[in-house]
Amino acid sequence: MFNQVKLEFASHFTSMVVGRNVLHYVEIDREAAWAEYLNGFAPVDRQEHDCNTCKSFVRQYAGLVTITDDMVVKSIWGFNTSQTEYQGSLDALCRYVQSLPITDVFITKNSQLGTHKNYENIRDSDNKITGVVEWHHFALDVPARFLTRSAESCEALAAPYRDARNVLERGLREITTEATQTVLDLVAQNALYRGEQYKGICEVFLQLQTAYHTVEENKKSSFCWLQSGIVGQAVSKIRNTAIGTLLIDLSNPDIELDIALRKFERVVAPTNYQRPQNTVVSAKQIEAARQELEAIGYLPALERRFATADDFTVNNLLFVDRSTPKTLDIFDTLKSESGVIEPKNLLRVSELSLEDFIANVIPTAQKIEILVENSHLSNLCSLTAPVNPTAPSMFKWGAIAHAYRGGVADSLRADVAKAGGSVSGYMRFSIRWNEKDDNKRDFDAHCYEPRGGQIYYGERRSQATGGTLDVDIQHPSGLAVENITWEKPLRITEGEYRFAVHNFSGSTSNGGFTAEFEFNGETRLYKYDGNLGGKQYVDVLKIKRTSDGYTVMSELPSTQSQQTVWGVQTKQFHTVSHALYSPNYWDGHAVGNRHVFFALAGCINNEPTRGWFNEFLDESLRPHRKFFELLGSRLLVAPSTEQVSGLGFSTTSRADFVVRVTGSYSRLIRVKV
Repeated sequence: MFNQVKLEFASHFTSMVVGRNVLHYVEIDREAAWAEYLNGFAPVDRQEHDCNTCKSFVRQYAGLVTITDDMVVKSIWGFNTSQTEYQGSLDALCRYVQSLPITDVFITKNSQLGTHKNYENIRDSDNKITGVVEWHHFALDVPARFLTRSAESCEALAAPYRDARNVLERGLREITTEATQTVLDLVAQNALYRGEQYKGICEVFLQLQTAYHTVEENKKSSFCWLQSGIVGQAVSKIRNTAIGTLLIDLSNPDIELDIALRKFERVVAPTNYQRPQNTVVSAKQIEAARQELEAIGYLPALERRFATADDFTVNNLLFVDRSTPKTLDIFDTLKSESGVIEPKNLLRVSELSLEDFIANVIPTAQKIEILVENSHLSNLCSLTAPVNPTAPSMFKWGAIAHAYRGGVADSLRADVAKAGGSVSGYMRFSIRWNEKDDNKRDFDAHCYEPRGGQIYYGERRSQATGGTLDVDIQHPSGLAVENITWEKPLRITEGEYRFAVHNFSGSTSNGGFTAEFEFNGETRLYKYDGNLGGKQYVDVLKIKRTSDGYTVMSELPSTQSQQTVWGVQTKQFHTVSHALYSPNYWDGHAVGNRHVFFALAGCINNEPTRGWFNEFLDESLRPHRKFFELLGSRLLVAPSTEQVSGLGFSTTSRADFVVRVTGSYSRLIRVKV
């Protein structure tokens, strides 16, 4: 009779664990569990079933359960037996176990729980063995996936699962679905630093939140146990991560979104990271803004394009190119290909302030050429205009706006920025390797400073000069970078600086490396194509820092000191087609800072460009500033070969540039802003 119950017991257990990754356990009162089992029998039968071996099994393992997809807790006792004498005991024990909360996952080192059978000798009155009785008991064979061979205790192994479940439930109770959706919106808008790495876990967590809030209250605990075993530690413990901190702040109605984002970025984002937009808006806010824009007639003004020379009048021009076009002969061609022009090598350069240059030189100039330097790349700018020429202006002035170039100048800088390094410092040394070699070699950037200091993986920050190794790749997988940067020029003490690359790996690397040195916007690029032996050092550059800049003492051959951006090559003179003040100073307006623009012939902005910024907008649109910030990042100017782009200089910022002016004679002038 009991053998049949035992077979049905084993079959039920097998059905419980098919496809299951986790067995759970409820914390039972051992004596109470055994009492529930015995009390299910008729009083006259209880002594017959009071087996010490079965009692030991019940006391240890009666609390084993699994959880179904619909959050039903299934007990190992929850089956119907053909032996009706046992059904009352099984039902009583099942009800008791299911009344208790799940407290842990079940991990064991034993392939067998309990004792399947044992034997008892039969003795006669003289105590002689006359036979053997075989007794069967409750016992289970454990599938291999529930076993562990770890030296750690089962309690220690179960702890991470228990912690994951507890953190998951706390996160589901404390974090709102609106907060998670906001983070996903920020990721979609590219407004969250390294947002893509959080997208997957936030999407899964949002699904869990939605399901959790539909589950009955008495099943929520089971839901968390079940899901924590399915989604894994990363999602379950999202509350305890950096993105979890942001989610908690966004769930707090007393914390503004901008404040929450700033807190998050202080933890995870480098100083050079800036969000393209700093907010998201609800569907209700968007609809309210749309209705108001439609009512006041601003909807046609939203779409923008690059401005052309036809968009401004002669009254707004400081200069227009008056030189007579001519066909280039071979000598002009050779002169235009004469190589790199270094400002310090130019002779007979006079200096003028920007005000004197505009007042006294521009009016008589027939042709102006400006020497574009690497330090001017951040000064590249474009003028934009509304697609609909009859649209009313949204700005504090007319319909034309300006947009300075954003982003990074070249691929190495882009790779450094992508890795979280600063590319906005006054001095910078960056390296990139594994460009041709994917064997995961480990290279290190080194800087040897005056007075014996060194910046490298062992000493990442210099107290003397403020230099910092802010990207240190120790286990590269393919293309990798490292970056040393100095943010403040005043701390870069005078003296010798030596920059080197070290192959930390013990084996030879094929493919060399690329290195870049930048000082106050001037960039030097080096390409080392040779192999680097294990532990080999290669000196890249040695400079002497002086009070007014630096001098090169030795260096690898520089493969590139020029850059081409927007069709403009640095270290070359470029023809100015128009000179004019910024649109916020046209037609009698004087709003904000004044800029001077030099439109360059052949300068074509081929990068994503915003049509406006919030500081341009009329005060009547201020209530919708969040909507416009989002919209401005989405409605980018369409690419065009017809545009006014060139260099812009704010009259409130220090800068200088060299121009070649042709009038009655030709001269070189350094203009100081």
